[in-house]
Amino acid sequence: MLFRSAEDLWPDLTEDQAVNSLHQTVYFLRREIEPGYRDGHSTDYLLVESELVYFDPELVHTASGAFLRQASQSLSRGTSGPEAVSLLASYPGPFALDFQYEDWTSAWRDTTHRTYLRLAEAALTEMIGAGEADRAIGVIAAVLAVDPEAIEIEALLPKALARAGSRTAAEAAYLRYAARFRTAFDAPAPPLGGMLDDP
Repeated sequence: MLFRSAEDLWPDLTEDQAVNSLHQTVYFLRREIEPGYRDGHSTDYLLVESELVYFDPELVHTASGAFLRQASQSLSRGTSGPEAVSLLASYPGPFALDFQYEDWTSAWRDTTHRTYLRLAEAALTEMIGAGEADRAIGVIAAVLAVDPEAIEIEALLPKALARAGSRTAAEAAYLRYAARFRTAFDAPAPPLGGMLDDP
């Protein structure tokens, strides 16, 4: 996350007060990361260069950053397969929920979550098309447990169930999906036949 100045972080303070708050935050953050931190002697995970403050990318890694990088690479290659399914299983849900009311976290969290859903949709579409409907049903359940509002993922469940030979279950899943679609978009859902006929 990039901020142009300390005032971006503390807009209610004067420039001098904001800079002072930044220095205090850096001081305490360094000691939170390494309780015995000593200037000039300890490993510096947090770097300060002129007006730029950042974590050393060689020393600090985040779960959300790793997930986003790997998911983006998987999507750009146009492949999903077992690697994508394993990656989906590693996603615990939207990151940084401890800071969900902080504006600076929302863009990163939303981008990461949208990427998760895009990867899920690509992997599931590939699985269903490859005749792995039973496996797809399990992945759909896992994704909906993470995000019950993921209507684009729920739309794949009737197709997966039908391909697995459970036409009655597919019809019941479609009715649930259609009701949610109507509520969300104030419009009728795509017809069941059309959903099942798609490759």
